[in-house]
Amino acid sequence: MSPIMQLSEQGDKGEPSHDRNEFEPANQPDERFAEPCLTEYNDIEVVATLEELKTAQDFISHLQSATLEGDHDFDAEARERLTNPITEQINLDADPELRAGIRLYLDTTNASDETYHDVHKSMQSYLAEIGIERGEEIPSLFSVKKEIGKLTGVHPMMNDMCINTCMAYTGPFYGIDACPHCGESRYDQRVFLASDGQKKVPRHQFYTFPVGPQLQALWRNPKDAEAMRHHTRETQKILDALEISGEQQLWDDVYSGNDYLEAVRAGKIGPDDMVLMKSFDRAQLYQSKQSDCWISIWIVLDLSADIRYKKRYVLIGNIIPGPNKPKIVDSFIYPGLHHVCALSRDSLRVWDAFQDRVFLSKLFVLLLAADGPGMTYLNGLTGSDVTARLGWLVARLRHWSRSKWLLAALSGS
Repeated sequence: MSPIMQLSEQGDKGEPSHDRNEFEPANQPDERFAEPCLTEYNDIEVVATLEELKTAQDFISHLQSATLEGDHDFDAEARERLTNPITEQINLDADPELRAGIRLYLDTTNASDETYHDVHKSMQSYLAEIGIERGEEIPSLFSVKKEIGKLTGVHPMMNDMCINTCMAYTGPFYGIDACPHCGESRYDQRVFLASDGQKKVPRHQFYTFPVGPQLQALWRNPKDAEAMRHHTRETQKILDALEISGEQQLWDDVYSGNDYLEAVRAGKIGPDDMVLMKSFDRAQLYQSKQSDCWISIWIVLDLSADIRYKKRYVLIGNIIPGPNKPKIVDSFIYPGLHHVCALSRDSLRVWDAFQDRVFLSKLFVLLLAADGPGMTYLNGLTGSDVTARLGWLVARLRHWSRSKWLLAALSGS
């Protein structure tokens, strides 16, 4: 019986039932919870000798054992929301002041916090002039952000990082107190010494925005929930066409790719699962001064190509402040990938506002994207070491892809 879990029409809305995966032939067992399928690299245990590859291998080992309970920076309340999502739409009709504050916040997202404060102050002065009581005032920026977090379930995770942006204290670096690259201390030494070693204040931190709560928030809107079913409908059309004609007639999206269709046929991607692409790039915040930062995003491939790249649907992964370039990028993208791997193992529980049902979904990372400079940070394939590193990387990723919780699709020339 397929592990794709859906609500039965007769069952309780909060309890998913086990229905057959509609992408899967009726007589084919679902392999997602079976033993990992073998590859030509099945009997090869790749051991890295270069220091950079040893570090990458350490991060992979941590990802292979990822669980939500093992996520140090994900609090209990947020973890509870992942397994027990809110099953109603957001409604602010009963709180017009909060609604006004959220609208003001959304209207000033491209401006500074100071802009919100100035507009908020002007609005409060006007309300006082027309006799509105203080208890009905528009909330402050801090209060609005806090309420948005409660409404959506989206809260950033903060991780310590090197003051010089060399690396982040995550994964195998979680417990160390100094940067292995430049030797700078993790914590403010003045505070540490003044407190006799009792108080540890990180010198620098970066934000990671877990993708699970963001996906749950998408599904809580009926229009967006219906749009998220695009990948299911298109995949079924392709499979139906292949069964009739025996060959692919049109290649117009990622669903037409062999890697994707093979994963569907193998039962690794079901109709309730979500397919993602991760992208990583540098951004210069100001034209006239050094202000580089690095940003990763998630593209939701379940959506149609005409809307998935719009700002409304692009999900932030993490933000790495500059101005220096990161030296060990794996350490920065690790918290987001750890979260995805944990959800791929334990499943994400989602409420579909369009169909009014709860289902379990696994996250499938299909593609990794970046421009030329960005990709060199992600795969290290630069200069004369390209051939050697590519051979190790392909072997290791294929060995890793045997895991039943994640398939990494690697494409290139």
